[in-house]
Amino acid sequence: MAGFYRDTWIEIKLDHVIENVANLKKHFYHDKRILAVVKADSYGHGSVMVAKALETIGVDFFGVATLDEALELRLHGIRGDILVFGLVRLSDLELVSRNNLIVSITSVEWLKNAVHNYPGPKVRTHLKVETGLHRLGIRLPDLDTVINLLNESPRFSLEGLYSHLATAPSSDETYYHFQMASFLSIFKKASELSLSTISYVHITNSAASLKRLPKEINLIRLGLMINGVLPKKDLALPFALKPSLSLYSTLVDVKLLPKGSKVGYNCDYETEAEEWIGTVAIGYADGIMPAMTGGKVYVEDNYQKIVGRICMDYCFVRLDKFYPIGTKVEFIGPHISVDEFTEDNHTHNYHATCMLSDRIPRLYYQNNQLIATVNKRYYLCKEE
Repeated sequence: MAGFYRDTWIEIKLDHVIENVANLKKHFYHDKRILAVVKADSYGHGSVMVAKALETIGVDFFGVATLDEALELRLHGIRGDILVFGLVRLSDLELVSRNNLIVSITSVEWLKNAVHNYPGPKVRTHLKVETGLHRLGIRLPDLDTVINLLNESPRFSLEGLYSHLATAPSSDETYYHFQMASFLSIFKKASELSLSTISYVHITNSAASLKRLPKEINLIRLGLMINGVLPKKDLALPFALKPSLSLYSTLVDVKLLPKGSKVGYNCDYETEAEEWIGTVAIGYADGIMPAMTGGKVYVEDNYQKIVGRICMDYCFVRLDKFYPIGTKVEFIGPHISVDEFTEDNHTHNYHATCMLSDRIPRLYYQNNQLIATVNKRYYLCKEE
């Protein structure tokens, strides 16, 4: 295994990433532009490699949470538009402009400060408005002030307006419709007030992108579904999403323990009979949370149970028989879905792959060929 020195790794099938987005666009929004949300390292899948794969099918707009994430994409050659959802410091706006990035305006105070104190080159912006999530965004009473400030400033160009849905995957759509109505009302007012055309209007997440959308929505934000995971298991699609991520480790020790043997910290597990216990080279520092004790892994041809307290770098598995050291252990893959891994971790599928540490190397495959290995512990990317 070239490019890393610990037998725990993630495999990403970029063909699946490409096919998922191509099918979503074909069936649901063939006439709209896609904004691929690759924040948090594309939910743990690797933002640079996912973005590069999507560029090959014409996706040229990306969303990230922080300026650091945006600069990472630029430094690795991503040329499309990049929107930063989170707050950007005024002292960094010249860097934003120099890298042709787009910032979010989320508060009146920030904009007033920027208009009066930023002396640099023009900055591209999208206006984030509050419609009901109550996290970040311009409230309706402040809209006049914000648009007037933008109209009067030559240093900020308003290109888009967006918000964030709170309940899109829910079967009860009451709050979804409330937010959508609020958003369209704000957009109408902003369009009347703004001296420039608001080119991009967006509010969808993955779940909402599958609904019948108002004609005003012309930019689709896609996140979780890019990588083949449904935001809600009972969502029906006319095609099958293909999960792109698999997580593997290996057995680094196997021993036959007599009945009554204590296993792991705090002696949380005691063998009920003579048992084969395997030590696996992955732990909570990698994203295998303590709550996963009692969950399952797949070894060769059988499901095995995780036992004992999960350590920082290791965990224990009760085996049905002897397996040699070096045997591959599947945590996510053909036999264990992300949703099953999520349930065993007692978390949500949005969280599960984000939790996977960047100390785990990522191996990227296309057309069944390994094309890159990313190991952030000692270099960023080794092209095969």
